[in-house]
Amino acid sequence: KEDMVGRGSGAVREFALYGETTGEIDEFGLPVRADWAAAYRGKTAVIYGHTPMLSAEWVNNTLCIDTGCVFGGKLTALRWPEHELVEVPAIRTWSEPVR
Repeated sequence: KEDMVGRGSGAVREFALYGETTGEIDEFGLPVRADWAAAYRGKTAVIYGHTPMLSAEWVNNTLCIDTGCVFGGKLTALRWPEHELVEVPAIRTWSEPVR
């Protein structure tokens, strides 16, 4: 959320760590996260993780670089200001995904 950029509080930290949820629970008993990136229209680029994706992709000036390294996927980094993605495969699976 653009109004959280540059701020520090318990609410900002919680949002940064866990994201916004819909109040629903999925079939695995986990909270359903709202797709805030789809609605983001801020000027500040937001790079985030904790939401594993198969590949990193820019959506509305946001980029999720969590490509599931802990689950045997890839470790992804963003070179700034070049906007270049650097990926390396995980050397092993550290944890099995719940989903």
